[in-house]
Amino acid sequence: MTALQKVAIGLVIVAVTASFGHWDALPDPVGWGFVVAGLLALRGRISGVGSLVGAAAVAGAAALVVYPPVVHDGLAPVAQWALSLPQTVFCLVLCHALAPYAGDQAGQLRGLRWAFAVIALLPAVVLGGGVAQLALPTVGLAFLSLLYLIVVLFVLARRAPFAGPREAPGAAPEPGADG
Repeated sequence: MTALQKVAIGLVIVAVTASFGHWDALPDPVGWGFVVAGLLALRGRISGVGSLVGAAAVAGAAALVVYPPVVHDGLAPVAQWALSLPQTVFCLVLCHALAPYAGDQAGQLRGLRWAFAVIALLPAVVLGGGVAQLALPTVGLAFLSLLYLIVVLFVLARRAPFAGPREAPGAAPEPGADG
């Protein structure tokens, strides 16, 4: 599994909720663990990995805080927004960090970066400005942007030279790799 596939799978776990009772069978902190593992595998391949790992760790910590149903269900909308900001900021920073290396997908990542900036700010308008009509579109934009980022990550994992597996020095090529 490539580094970007780990990041993408981690974000899939974050995006998907598989409830049993009131608990999520796919806890977001597990997803953030995959994200951090993937990012650590990118050290030396892209710049800004330390910042990305830090942002993912903060998002994972926020997800851990709200994992128990009694906490999640008792949060006010403003608190839910505040605790979702680390995830949104991580996605924005990830798009920014990967864009210079993304080739054909660079434009998509730059567009997603703007989408995540809007997603971070829209709840302030919805909650602070009392524009309740934007609540559902905001949630929809956030979910669709995350899904699109996941798709872009899987495409990059397959195409981008920096995302491929590292070969150990002196390692034999994989069978069938010559052609």
